[in-house]
Amino acid sequence: MESLEKDEAGCVTETAVPGELPLPHRLALFAFGGLGIVALLALRFVTPDSRGVGTHEQLGLLPCFTHALTGFPCPFCGMTTAVTYVARGQWADAFLVQPAGALIGLAVVPAAAACILMAFKGRYPAWVRATAVQRWGLRAGLALVLMAWFYKLLFAPY
Repeated sequence: MESLEKDEAGCVTETAVPGELPLPHRLALFAFGGLGIVALLALRFVTPDSRGVGTHEQLGLLPCFTHALTGFPCPFCGMTTAVTYVARGQWADAFLVQPAGALIGLAVVPAAAACILMAFKGRYPAWVRATAVQRWGLRAGLALVLMAWFYKLLFAPY
């Protein structure tokens, strides 16, 4: 929400209320949350590739360059397949294919709900704004992707 204030010269200016998100941020949060739900629902109609990689090709995307060039999966190989399994309720298959992708798939609904709630409330919770949480969240996400990649390298069926 905007408030009106006068500056030193006596001119009226609009300023954002401290802590409140501007409308474009709120709209982006709402769109991001809605897009997550729509994507998860749409993936219910995609057939997971039995190889554990390549499901994204059904969406018109190119094959993984790293996998095609080296025969080894990249850190993100299998993520679309895992999320597709989650969307279909086949959680064990999702974790077997790509553990990080399975966790991402499981996190879509609560993350989307949180985005939509923040959009309606017009503010981020304090823990979201905390720099330490952001820094450790990024590190944890990177560690998760790397561990899942090593899992794929060791146990991938190809």
